[in-house]
Amino acid sequence: NMQEAFAGPLRPSLLCVLGDWLAAPVPELRMAGALALGNLGRSDANCEALVAEGMADRLVPLMQAPMDQAKVQHAALGSLKNLAKPAANKPLLAAKQGMAEGVWAGLCSVQPPIQYQAVGLLRFLVSGDGTNNVAAIKHLLGPAPGSAAAADDGVFGKVLEIGLTQDHEGLYSESCRIIGVLGNCSDDAVRRHVAELGGVRALLRLARSTHAVLQVEAAIALVHLLKADGSSVVRNVPQPPHVLRRGDTVDDDAADQVDEVFARAATCTDERAAIAWRGVAELIVPDKAEREERLAKAKALVAEVPAGQASG
Repeated sequence: NMQEAFAGPLRPSLLCVLGDWLAAPVPELRMAGALALGNLGRSDANCEALVAEGMADRLVPLMQAPMDQAKVQHAALGSLKNLAKPAANKPLLAAKQGMAEGVWAGLCSVQPPIQYQAVGLLRFLVSGDGTNNVAAIKHLLGPAPGSAAAADDGVFGKVLEIGLTQDHEGLYSESCRIIGVLGNCSDDAVRRHVAELGGVRALLRLARSTHAVLQVEAAIALVHLLKADGSSVVRNVPQPPHVLRRGDTVDDDAADQVDEVFARAATCTDERAAIAWRGVAELIVPDKAEREERLAKAKALVAEVPAGQASG
């Protein structure tokens, strides 16, 4: 199998063959070469060796394959996503020439499976800690490649659009998780930018996931956004509270955003997620007595919703 083929020292002959396939004039061979490289990337050691041998450089151009070669584009994005998992590879791949353009091409595809691979690749590239993480975010999530507009919402705007408008759970969840990565970024300017452009809406959508780990990611990112620029996340705390019931849709109104936070803080059944949401509520309403009153009202109102209408 592929793991046995890659066992032991790197085999130049194997990579030479795959490199020839990636450069072949036949689309099916290019797709096969990309898929084979993705299968080889089953461990951090394999992935790091493949990047060190320059195989990622062969994949990057295929990210912009023409529309009639969608399978080639999909295979290249998926293989690069595998190669981007090890921490050591993230900054190397993020800085590669053509990477930003390739990711943008995938995000703009009209085919959800290709968008999904591009979003997944982007999330792996910008995830991490320290200056490498910030550098990748600023490089890959700035203005759209080829755009001269300084005020262009660019790649971040496209990710936010996918996260808020797509119906496919895997696709919008991955996009919203990127917003969560930006919310947790150590750079205050990045977090303020996320808050100002409405990233909180994506995090609230992520919070509706049935997966506790995603709920926790959303809540922690909201905490960091509030600390960076609370006025942009929630501009006011309305009186009296009108708590959003489960199953309702959150719009752009700050009051509804506040209400959903308290509804989740009051009713979340996962302990980790509940702690995170209470942390968000504490930042929004520092006064303990007022906060407890809001939480009690939220719990009572959510309890009124019939079980069949409740969401995660």
